[in-house]
Formats: sequence, C-alpha cells, structure tokens
Amino acid sequence: MRRETARSKVWTARLEVWTARLEVWTARLEVWTARLEVWTARLEVWTARLEVWTARLEVWTARLEVWTARLEVWTARLEVWTARLEV
Repeated sequence: MRRETARSKVWTARLEVWTARLEVWTARLEVWTARLEVWTARLEVWTARLEVWTARLEVWTARLEVWTARLEVWTARLEVWTARLEV
C-alpha cells in the first residue's frame, strides 16, 4: 500500500508540474496572440491609409490628365494661329 501511495504521489506531482508548464505555455501563447492582434490592427490602419493615398493619387492623376488634354488643345490652337499668321 505504501508503494502505491508513494507512486500515486509521484505521479500526482508530475502531473502538477506538467499542468503548470502547460499553463505557462498557454499564457505565453495568449501574450503572442494579443501581440499579433495589435500588429494586425496596425497593419489594417496602414492599409487603410495607403488606400486613401492611392485614391488621392488617382484623383491627382486624373486632374493631370485633364490639364494635359487642355494643354494639348491650346497647343493645337496655337499651331493653327501660327499657321494663319504665316499665310
């Protein structure tokens, strides 16, 4: 009986140690999960900012295209006027 009691105490102690180790690892995983969530949130913010800047650049590109077209029209008009003056 004493052997069985001693063995069960040893096994109980071993299980307690492993339980404690698992609790430590669980806590570490929770910390890393929280850190990953923070980094995910930061990346989402930066993605949103990049989307805003991309949209702004698209607007400015469109404006530049309009101004380029206007300049081309004015260039063509100047060429016509120059040709009329030469005649």
